Amino acid sequence: MKKKVIRRASVNASKQEKQNKKPFKPLPILYLCIVSVLIVISVLNYAKLNELTFEAATIKSETALLEDDIVRLNVELNRITDISTIEQKAEELGMVKTDSNNVKYISIPSENKVEAESDNDSTIVASIIKSLSVIMEYFS
Repeated sequence: MKKKVIRRASVNASKQEKQNKKPFKPLPILYLCIVSVLIVISVLNYAKLNELTFEAATIKSETALLEDDIVRLNVELNRITDISTIEQKAEELGMVKTDSNNVKYISIPSENKVEAESDNDSTIVASIIKSLSVIMEYFS
């Protein structure tokens, strides 16, 4: 009788194992894969954000250097264009300031004067003829 009880117990145990054995479910593995992919994407995004932040900081420092150069060049420009600097440079070149003693007036005889011709011909035909004469002078 003991053998039957043991066999029944072992048969019952194997039946319980089969009943306790749960079927394979792929959802937890799928969830694990999705979470892993999201973590990888998040790490890559943080890496890209770090890279862009570094580039922005580099550009800001370059901008600050260029603004310093602008200020320095404006100061130099103001120094160069200062009237006292110009006067000093002119004196170094041998130039002198004009005063009433240095000004000389000359007179030109009337035969050396040039007068501009007045345009009394304001008609369209006259302006066309004038333009044609200019063109003819160019080709001759």
